[in-house]
Formats: sequence, structure tokens, C-alpha cells
Amino acid sequence: YGWRFQIRLFHRIGNGYVFNSRQVDPAIPLARIKEITNGTRILEPRLIQWEPGEYSEPWQGNLVPLGISSGFIDPFAASAYDAHTRSLRDLTNLLTKENSLENTIKEYNRHRNFTMEERRLRRDIAFGISQRSGPYWDTQRKVAQEKNCLQSLKDIILGKRVDLDSEFRYHWVHMYIRFALAAEVDMKDWDFPAIPQLHRNMVEAF
Repeated sequence: YGWRFQIRLFHRIGNGYVFNSRQVDPAIPLARIKEITNGTRILEPRLIQWEPGEYSEPWQGNLVPLGISSGFIDPFAASAYDAHTRSLRDLTNLLTKENSLENTIKEYNRHRNFTMEERRLRRDIAFGISQRSGPYWDTQRKVAQEKNCLQSLKDIILGKRVDLDSEFRYHWVHMYIRFALAAEVDMKDWDFPAIPQLHRNMVEAF
């Protein structure tokens, strides 16, 4: 019906079941999560609904939304933490530059759009290569095909998405390489860019 996440804390483990309510009656995944957590549940599950979306220009006037307040697509890959750290980093970097307020706002919004695009790609690629069965996953694979996500995956790995380069750290690119391996993509003829020594050391340590 969808996918489940666990968030481990010191005093408990948070559980969630993400699904599309247009494809399945919420009572079905609710029963499933109750079955999984039977005997260990502290609180009863509650239904949280949202429409995935984002602001194309999050900074408006004197209001600067940070993190998931500027857009939320899916809890996949700890997107809340990622969104907060990136938006704070971009904001602090921009405020230290000698730019007009108008240019600062435009640059911040541009960074946020790149971040949201990369997050959508990350989710669409990961879900699109999944071999799980069911209407939810069939839809994810169809979306990935329509968006030509495998070509996007190749462009990211080979460093052709220069507009997104500032949003990446090399460990994210390494994650995309693992996505390609999971999808059994033939990469033997790809012209991989040179890896800086610092990144090479990190990958070897990993």
C-alpha cells in the first residue's frame, strides 16, 4: 500500500506508514500498522493528511520560511532535517554577502527551487527503481518513466547538472551511484568525472 518508516529516539521508536489515500482506504494501512506495532504501541496511530507541494518563491517580503515550511513532498530520506540544514546554510551564506535585498531574495529562492528539485529527483528515482508490488509502486514506476528519471540519474552522476552542483555534497552523488547499481544500469561506458582527492578519501573510508 505504500512504505513504512521508523524513527529511533532514546525513549521510543516513532512509526509511520506513508500511502496514497486515492489508491487505498486509510483503514487498510491503519490496520497494518496496528498489526506491526501490536504489543509495543504507546499511542494509537492517527491519520495525518497532506497535499505534496512547495512555494516557487518562498521568501516573500519580510517572511522567510525555512525547512519544510517552504515545501513538503514526502518524509522519505529525512527530508525535514535536510530541508532545514540546507535552507539555514543558504540563508546565512547569502546574508554575509554584499548584495541588495532584492538580489538576496532572488538568490535564496533560486537555491530553494534547486533543493526541492533535487529532493523530488531523489524520491522519484529511489521509488521508481523499486521492485515492490502493488498499485502504489506501479504508480511510482510510471512517474519515474514519464520524468525520464534514469537520464536525470545519469546526468547527476556524470556532473552534467551544473545548476544543481552547489546543492550536492559528494556523498549524495555516491548515493545516486548506488541507486544506479540497484536499478542494474549499465555504467561501463560512462565517462565519469575525476573525483577530488578529498572526496576519494571519503568514499574509500565509507
